[in-house]
Amino acid sequence: MFNTQTNALMKKGLSLLMSLVCLGCAAPNVEITSNFPTPTVRKAPVNLGFYLPYELTNYTYAQKMGKRSEWKINLGSAQQSMFETLGKSVFENYALTSSISAGQTLEGVIEPGIKELQFSIPKQTRTDYFEVWIRYQFKLFDRNANLIGEWDLPAYGKAKAQDYPSDGTALQAAALSACRDAMAFFSLNFTRVPLIKSWIAAGKPSQEASPKQTATSNPT
Repeated sequence: MFNTQTNALMKKGLSLLMSLVCLGCAAPNVEITSNFPTPTVRKAPVNLGFYLPYELTNYTYAQKMGKRSEWKINLGSAQQSMFETLGKSVFENYALTSSISAGQTLEGVIEPGIKELQFSIPKQTRTDYFEVWIRYQFKLFDRNANLIGEWDLPAYGKAKAQDYPSDGTALQAAALSACRDAMAFFSLNFTRVPLIKSWIAAGKPSQEASPKQTATSNPT
């Protein structure tokens, strides 16, 4: 009787231990969603739109950690909130567009994208921090959807592992910190970007629409 009960308890304990081991080995799949704070800056004298392509709003990055685990960050779900907040606070007039065509009310359109993302975990760096690096790329199009130029924007965020209940929430906090860093950098430096500065100084000109663009905007 005693042996039977002991074996049963040992089996339950082993089962619980295996469950805990599996939970500890599970690689986080982190989704970033947030309402971002509004930057308080002097608005740039521009009427611009943001066009958010599918690749940006569905952006997911996966990184192998060891032989078995794969960690994922889904940044796409946070991008619309992020750029709507930026547009309203940084531009004199702003709209979210469905393409790179500005229409009649805007002077141009900016298309953001994530060019590169990397992250590290405490076990890799032997520190207490989860870290995330993001490199955004921005393309500026004139009113007639001609590409004027592009520029990159680096961003960085970190979160101390001990401040969060799990690896997933710590990585999420680091990614959110990187997104906020990108927003701060964009809002404070937008009119200092050489491309933007020269475009505004030149009167925000637009080239003539190409025949293909004209045909697209005026279908027969």
